[in-house]
Amino acid sequence: MFRDTRFVYLARPLDFNTTAHPILEARQLLRGAGLAFYDPGAAFELPAGARPNPTINVVNQAALDACGGVLAIMPPAGSTSIGVPMEIERARGQGKPVLVVADVATVERSWALQSVSRVD
Repeated sequence: MFRDTRFVYLARPLDFNTTAHPILEARQLLRGAGLAFYDPGAAFELPAGARPNPTINVVNQAALDACGGVLAIMPPAGSTSIGVPMEIERARGQGKPVLVVADVATVERSWALQSVSRVD
């Protein structure tokens, strides 16, 4: 399968505001590094009341499969996300590097994040 090492998948909770910190910072960081990136939260314009559809998931998975790495933004402490952990595990299963950005409370509560390198 084709994989572009200069193409990054930005995994993030889709109901989290695209202009909110740290999403905006992540987008600026990737642009500043000269990297192409795919942000599934900004990829589609949907009409009001749109219901989940497998077509969008197929596109997102194709982008995830083609990327060279993942920048994963976890939701704030007290919030939940199903999609971001699924995207992290899919990328890890493909042997891709994943950088997880999370607040301290989320990291301390996570069994999975205890087993990975940590930068404060």
